[in-house]
Amino acid sequence: MIHYDQYRPTRYILVLLLFLGCGQLLSQTTDANALLGSWQFDSASSFAQRAEATKAVVEAHPEIQSKIMASYVGKSISFFENGDYQQQLGDGSNASGRWSTDGGSLLISTSDCSVYRFSFGITGDKLLLQTISDDPGYKSLVPNQYFTKIQ
Repeated sequence: MIHYDQYRPTRYILVLLLFLGCGQLLSQTTDANALLGSWQFDSASSFAQRAEATKAVVEAHPEIQSKIMASYVGKSISFFENGDYQQQLGDGSNASGRWSTDGGSLLISTSDCSVYRFSFGITGDKLLLQTISDDPGYKSLVPNQYFTKIQ
């Protein structure tokens, strides 16, 4: 007869390793306080995740591609405790307004009264914003925006 008591330490070690291994997956947060600070857009990661159809359309129209690159490359966004945000695009233009969270959603209200909704996740110093739209026909040019915390 096999006595499983002799394997008890092994079971505890395996369970501990499982929790440690899954810890990285579970470390992503949607905590609003984690958004505070300044974030730099990661163009390489963000542009690499565009849909093939979107890439083809953009590449077929150099004027659109240059406008997108000028806006996104070098873009940064800052979230402040008082609910204000400020964004500087790569072309030097600025946008500002208010931000708030609702569960895992980030709501950005611009000064011209437009409201944008994103799902967001933060892992370490990395932020992922994913565009959410109620319009089934809406296609974002950069649906997954990756950022790195700079302050």
